[in-house]
Amino acid sequence: MNDYFIKTTQPQTDLKRINDYLLTFVGEIQVKTNTAAGASIFYSGLKTPSTLTLKPNQIRLVCSPEDNLSVTFIRNIGLRIYNPLLKAFIPNDPNILEVNQTNPIFKQYHLTPIFRYNHSLVFFCRDKSNKIHLVNRHLLEDLTNHPQPKLFPREFSIIVAEDIGCFVALFDRGLIPINFHQFLYGRSKIINLSGFNLEKLPPHLSMNTIYFQLDHKNQSFTQTEMPHLPQTINFKKIPSNCLAIKVAQDIGYQYKGKSPIPILSVSVFQEL
Repeated sequence: MNDYFIKTTQPQTDLKRINDYLLTFVGEIQVKTNTAAGASIFYSGLKTPSTLTLKPNQIRLVCSPEDNLSVTFIRNIGLRIYNPLLKAFIPNDPNILEVNQTNPIFKQYHLTPIFRYNHSLVFFCRDKSNKIHLVNRHLLEDLTNHPQPKLFPREFSIIVAEDIGCFVALFDRGLIPINFHQFLYGRSKIINLSGFNLEKLPPHLSMNTIYFQLDHKNQSFTQTEMPHLPQTINFKKIPSNCLAIKVAQDIGYQYKGKSPIPILSVSVFQEL
């Protein structure tokens, strides 16, 4: 059985939210609730029901390995689910699924798969140092069809986060691409949606920079108010404590005389 915890400050209210959402799947899901204890979820086609148990500041979810719906449904209503085995929250993206099976190819590279992008060969794995790797799905597919005795570590995977907590925080902010070669050959810490060439910015361009700090405990980022931090970013010299930079797609303007000066919105995610 899989054991999870749903983090909440109002267990009974959120249990009702879960119940009301599941009841919209008429004929497919049956929910039996006990106001004091929790609820049981019955899926057509599954013999073992999943259970929700009320706890202080959390709801415990226990489900069979065959139940790949409960976690997705609960994430759909904005609740975060903690996996005690991984010691991490599950990313909010419903397309990210936990991996319960391994693969001989991963063992060759001393990697343990933990998450998989739905309906694809995009895997995120943990190495022996707990660093998180993005696997090259194209090479994985080729090696599956044409096994090779030789290893290709540089082409097979690349580190995208120093640990799983950092990975969850970055992924939930859309800061980890799922394209292997984009991460391998691109400036992996910078996500540029603006269209500007960050290597050759116009001389009169302005920046509106917001800083976010990694919250290790909650595996998320919080905005930090530090007026001494620079408003202008040198994209060629990124500080070592910077985990990612996101340049927004939307461009603002301010006027110098009659000339419009573009303003880039820049979010800096760092570990202080």
